[in-house]
Amino acid sequence: MGWMYYEKECPNCKIVFNGLSYQKFCTPQCKHNFRLNKNRIKPSVINDLDGEIWKDVVDYNDFMVSNKGRVKRKAFTWKKGHDNIEIIQEEVLKKLSKCSGYLSTRVVNSDGPKNFRVHILVARAFLDNPENKPHINHKNAIKDDNTVENLEWCTNAENMKHAASMGLMRSSDYHKIQTSLANRGSNAKHAKLKEEDVLPIRAMKKMGISTLVISEKYKVSRATIQYLLRGKTWKHVK
Repeated sequence: MGWMYYEKECPNCKIVFNGLSYQKFCTPQCKHNFRLNKNRIKPSVINDLDGEIWKDVVDYNDFMVSNKGRVKRKAFTWKKGHDNIEIIQEEVLKKLSKCSGYLSTRVVNSDGPKNFRVHILVARAFLDNPENKPHINHKNAIKDDNTVENLEWCTNAENMKHAASMGLMRSSDYHKIQTSLANRGSNAKHAKLKEEDVLPIRAMKKMGISTLVISEKYKVSRATIQYLLRGKTWKHVK
C-alpha cells in the first residue's frame, strides 16, 4: 500500500499543496513561522520622538542610540537548526535599568555583552571630544536626562566644580578636595621626591633594578619607592 496524499491548504501561507495526512504545513519554514506568529507578542513599531535622530552605538553596530537618550537593537535575520529556517527579528527598543540614578543598558558585539550607562553612549555618538576629556556632565544635574543637549564632556575637576555649584556636593567637601589636589606630589609638606623623578624610577624597576638600590639613589625609604611603584602614591604622574 502506497502513501496517501491529500490536497490541503497551508494555514500559514494559504497555498494549496498535496501532503500526507499528518502534514499541516507545506514547508518547515511555514510551520515555524505560524507557531512563532501565534505564540509571540509582536513588538510595536518604534515611533520616533519629535526631532529624534538615531546613530550607531560606537563599536556596537547592531544597536542604535538617539539624541533623546533612547537605545534600540536593529532588526536582523538568523537561521535556525540544520533546516536553515530563516527567523526575522524585528527592531526592539531596549529596556533601561536605573542604578545610582543613572540609566544603563546592555549591548552586545563579537567580544560579548557589556553594560553601559546611556549618557556615555549618547555622548560618544553625538558629541565631539577633541580634548579627550574623560568624564560626561549632566548640565541640569538630572542623572536620567540623557538628551544630547544636557550632556557635555568634562574633566574631573570641572565635574566636581559643577556638582558643587548645583548643590550635589557640599562646598566644604569641594574645597577639601581642591586643597588635597593642590597639595599632592612635590607640593606635599613632607615630599622628598619630585614629579620628574617618578618616570625614571618606574623605568629603573622595569629594567630589573631592586627597590633597595633605587631608594638609596634617591635617598628615600624602600617603602616610599614601593608605594610609588604600586600606584598608591604619585598616581597623577603618567
